[in-house]
Amino acid sequence: MQQIFINGKIYTGTEDVPLADAMLVNDGFVVLVGTNEEILQMKTEDTEVIDFGGKYVYPTFFGLCENIFEKIEQELKNANKFSLDKNTADKIGDYEVFSHFDAYKKEFLKLQKILLERGITTVQEMGITKRSFNFYKKLSEGGFLEIDIIGYVDIKLAKMVMDDNCKSYRKYKNHFRLGGYYLEIDGKLSEIKSWLTKPYKHTDHHCGYGEYYGEQLSCLIKNAMQERKQIAVSAHGDRAVEEFLLIFEEVMEKEKVEDTYRPIIIGGEFLTKKTLSKIKKIGASVCYEIDEKMPLKQVRDFVGVKRKSQYKNISLIDSNDIRFLVSAKRDSFTDVFYGYGEVLKKTQKSKFISKKHQIDIKNTLKSIYSHASFLTFDQEEKGSLENGKHATFLCLSNPIEHYLEKGECDEKIKVYLKGKQNTKG
Repeated sequence: MQQIFINGKIYTGTEDVPLADAMLVNDGFVVLVGTNEEILQMKTEDTEVIDFGGKYVYPTFFGLCENIFEKIEQELKNANKFSLDKNTADKIGDYEVFSHFDAYKKEFLKLQKILLERGITTVQEMGITKRSFNFYKKLSEGGFLEIDIIGYVDIKLAKMVMDDNCKSYRKYKNHFRLGGYYLEIDGKLSEIKSWLTKPYKHTDHHCGYGEYYGEQLSCLIKNAMQERKQIAVSAHGDRAVEEFLLIFEEVMEKEKVEDTYRPIIIGGEFLTKKTLSKIKKIGASVCYEIDEKMPLKQVRDFVGVKRKSQYKNISLIDSNDIRFLVSAKRDSFTDVFYGYGEVLKKTQKSKFISKKHQIDIKNTLKSIYSHASFLTFDQEEKGSLENGKHATFLCLSNPIEHYLEKGECDEKIKVYLKGKQNTKG
């Protein structure tokens, strides 16, 4: 089916044609963007014409580093719907026997509706277990997924989950696929669990600790590389990041690998220029979790004045031409406007990122779309509105800068999935 969308202010996400008035869509894929006159020349008798009425149009967003399944279980527990049987959970095998599936599905559909209302149509789900894999597989096969879910398998469960389901790797099937492995090296700074190179203030030489290091970490990275799997690693402290980079480089050289499969460092609060050069060398991206909500004064009390100035230095990453991303779960769920509004820092609301760390709107938008689609290996299908890519986009009454500056969206976002406005839920 052919569709023509006209009278819009379309942000394409490309360098060649950054802004357009109209868009030609065929069977859910973008064919051409251009002026109203250019695109309307393509109109046939069967073409559906949709008028944007001057609204602003953007590619849809990515929800990064999520734990949706964990949130569902917490919601059900808080509501006292039922008590989970640990023995049943441990013995879960075939997905048909998933306990309380209808209750889980109901909670997921509520969260999926919130995601779509916030313009998010692709989600990275971290720490996939056999239990959560079975849940998403059943959602997928039942046709309940409207958003794309990319699962990153808990690396401790690699053999149990990934090996049996390699067909789900890198290729969506009914909106679900696996993306690689998830590895947690240390905890968060706010919990005094980040693994640091220097001790926390007011402690007896306590630097935190790493769950994986040395030979054990080397073995995990080596296996991932040999299997050509992407790694998303949670490494908050500078010592945790350094350990990961050191081992990663050693494995690269020993295995003589040419493709590192775009590792993602989640956290990385205290990155230096030296560390960034190593991150760039292995082709990694950095994902900041803005919602940790540690005011700079508290960071100073934890690690001192000098290291406070390094905290979440996104401008340093940006100036070193390293892809960065932002994950913000205000109210316990993804909020793109809040997260990137903190990074853009045009308002004075933020207490969690230094003023000198702010970046400009052009690089902020680049991070939202092209960086996110690249790191998920979706750049051929998503991240921009151009020939051959999904015609999945959102409409706003104001330019996106308006909502980023406010740190929130005060309107219900219209989302079009492959050219059709989402009306479910």
